[in-house]
Amino acid sequence: PDGVDTARRFAGAGGVVCKLDIASGKDICRLSFFSASEEEVLLSPKHQFMVTSDGGYAHGGVTMIDMMQQTGEAWLS
Repeated sequence: PDGVDTARRFAGAGGVVCKLDIASGKDICRLSFFSASEEEVLLSPKHQFMVTSDGGYAHGGVTMIDMMQQTGEAWLS
């Protein structure tokens, strides 16, 4: 299964899944207990994301929120 399906099962009915579009991060699948079945990426604590979906949207019984990593200078909106 792809990462979204795995996240939806983990969140359960009525849960929330944030889909992150990341530009940087470290793949830690080899170090994970779930390495064969899940995609895992380690992010630094200072990663910043912007919501790119127009609010949450329903998908397979969960609410999905799309987010994109912001790079460069800090900004306010």
